[in-house]
Amino acid sequence: MASLDPPMTNPSTPLTTPEAMRGGVVAIVDDEEQISRALCLLLELQHIESVAFASAEAMLEAVELRDGQLWLQGQHAKLPVQFAVLDLNLPGISGVALAHRLREMAPALRMVIMTAAMAEERAYHGPHPEGVGCLIKPFRLAELEKVMFQSP
Repeated sequence: MASLDPPMTNPSTPLTTPEAMRGGVVAIVDDEEQISRALCLLLELQHIESVAFASAEAMLEAVELRDGQLWLQGQHAKLPVQFAVLDLNLPGISGVALAHRLREMAPALRMVIMTAAMAEERAYHGPHPEGVGCLIKPFRLAELEKVMFQSP
């Protein structure tokens, strides 16, 4: 059974709806194509657009910063990034390092880091930016939705 580490949710915090994300895009950064594809399909079922990247460097090259908001090219237009799902163990820049860079660029960006790594390996990468939790793979869709749709 997967768990959130550190806790990401507060039971008294209202959840947003998938509709709140429909004006933007969810960025997925994972070097395992099957995982990225599965997450994109799950978001598509919610009518949420997503863009997948195989590395942190690829995402950083594609992202545009406008007035403290990150933008990515969606299927038909550039869209604001509403949420980012980052794998911990990426080739090159790690998910934690990417989360810190994204936080510097867009302080309000909501994101989560996912990993199958044991606690000792997670500690090796250093602390996550404030408000960025960790989903332990394998996780249930409901756990990802809970993190994604929690109000900022």
